[in-house]
Amino acid sequence: MAKHSKGKVWGWVGGVLLVLLLAGYAGWHFLKKNLANPKNTAAKEAITDQLKKLVTEASDSLYHIEYDRFEVNIDAGKGLITNFKLLPDSAVYLRLLAVRKAPNDVMRIVADSLILDQFGFAKTPQGRRFNIAGITMKHPQIRIVNKRLSYNDTVNAEKAAHPPALVKMMKGLLKITSIQRLNINNLNFTFVNQNESKEKITSLKRLNILMDGFTCDKLTNPKDTSKKTMFAKVQLCRISTPDSLYRLSFKNIYFSPEQKMMSVNEVSLVPRLDKVAFYKAAKFDKDRIHLIYNDMVMRNIDIKHFLQRQEIHIGSATIASSWGEVFNNYNSPKRTPPLRPEPFPHQKLQQLAFDITIDTMKMHKGYFKYVIAAQKSEENATLFLTNSEGLFLNITNNTAAKKHNPYAFVIMHAKMMGAGDTHVSYKFNLASKNGAFSNTVQMGPMDGTALNPLAKPLAMMAIQSAKINKMLMHIDANDHGAKGNLDLYYTNMKVALLKHDDKNNDLKKRGLLSFLTNTFMPNDNPKKNGKFRKGPINVTRGPRESFFGLLYKCSMDGMSSAIMGFDQHKQKPNENIVIKALQKKNH
Repeated sequence: MAKHSKGKVWGWVGGVLLVLLLAGYAGWHFLKKNLANPKNTAAKEAITDQLKKLVTEASDSLYHIEYDRFEVNIDAGKGLITNFKLLPDSAVYLRLLAVRKAPNDVMRIVADSLILDQFGFAKTPQGRRFNIAGITMKHPQIRIVNKRLSYNDTVNAEKAAHPPALVKMMKGLLKITSIQRLNINNLNFTFVNQNESKEKITSLKRLNILMDGFTCDKLTNPKDTSKKTMFAKVQLCRISTPDSLYRLSFKNIYFSPEQKMMSVNEVSLVPRLDKVAFYKAAKFDKDRIHLIYNDMVMRNIDIKHFLQRQEIHIGSATIASSWGEVFNNYNSPKRTPPLRPEPFPHQKLQQLAFDITIDTMKMHKGYFKYVIAAQKSEENATLFLTNSEGLFLNITNNTAAKKHNPYAFVIMHAKMMGAGDTHVSYKFNLASKNGAFSNTVQMGPMDGTALNPLAKPLAMMAIQSAKINKMLMHIDANDHGAKGNLDLYYTNMKVALLKHDDKNNDLKKRGLLSFLTNTFMPNDNPKKNGKFRKGPINVTRGPRESFFGLLYKCSMDGMSSAIMGFDQHKQKPNENIVIKALQKKNH
């Protein structure tokens, strides 16, 4: 970087856009008369030469830019760069490394074209602004290699007083620029983390990104009314996944670096296809996920740490309300290789090349349901939680943070099936090689018939009557399987075994078998003689099973032992004869 910066990255994705902004701004402000003449190429060449020189000088010759065409039409308010490249020089990097001036990040950007549409100055209530109707980036390939260098952690007074030229220029432009729409088409983005003994790579391919309504402005600082606080706003940011299955949207983003906070009115992950079309496109029984989070606020964002070390550290996050559905169609074909070697959420987090830590996150007023389209019953089975309150602690993949505390915790309170007060806790071992975690569930009194939306479609069994006094479950699990126990305390349990009626396309009672089952099945637990029947859990995780699938399997294993009264050999996994029978029926 420039001689005072020692390698700070000046927001390189924004920097690519800055090239276009500089072209439009400089042309408009300084060279409008000359550029209006299409035969006059001298001014355009002067701008491009200055841009190339600016990038080269500000990066200590580490970077240079190349392109095939560079066009700026001031009267039409249009700009175009084709076959754009921002390329690093490895020899220069080694030279900077030797004199302790190399940056933490080295980037390479290639794009088919960069297009600036309808730009120009306009008067606004906030003052004179450089407005841009649209920026389009087609087929960009961005690769960032991150290797943190200790000397870049130090920020002295001289560096702070003399930021790089590009940083100063970018800040100035952002203060007076508004962008109505940004389109990034077919983005391939790769981030390489070289800070551990084993390199980590996260690649995002064929993404389409839309951003509407970007502005930067100032408002009165509530803590000091004599000062103005800078902030940035984005009305909408939407990312379409390459498989065409989902859209990830962020609505009304507000970011204040000085206040170290960011808020988003709504974050949503929305399937682009209905359930039938989704599974035709997916081609196997993967989870279909639909999530909506409202009024997300992140505070105590460590901006300095991010700029120096490219690590995201958020002190606290809150979500005012949430809604979620995970749907799986058991009628779809099974997943074929590659399977799920590391399926759990804390394992997925560790695979990310980006370093991220959230100390505390709270989720309020939540609703969540897990829905399975069962095969034998031809109906949907639903497990749902209402009025949930969640606390998440130590969400991280940062090596130093994991050495300090290797466990993440999730603690939730909710209404199970809208009826039973339920306390759920998870303890995730972030340093475990096999994804170890434990899960404890405590449920209070509820009417057992509330479980029928789950029991009837999956177990082909309706609970006719039952008073559940309490349920306690604990499992210790990893990506190979789980062991534990489920204690279910209940009285007056009566069930009806069901079969599918093809004529009426519904479920009907199997009379004789139901009578025999209620005769021999324990109707109370503990029995009237005081004998208590436990629900041992010992299951193997199938190579295709998801996190939710394993939890469901554990619950069924323990609950069927406690309710049905079958003696089951539990020294070996998967010896539950009820589960075996259900699997044959439902698959």
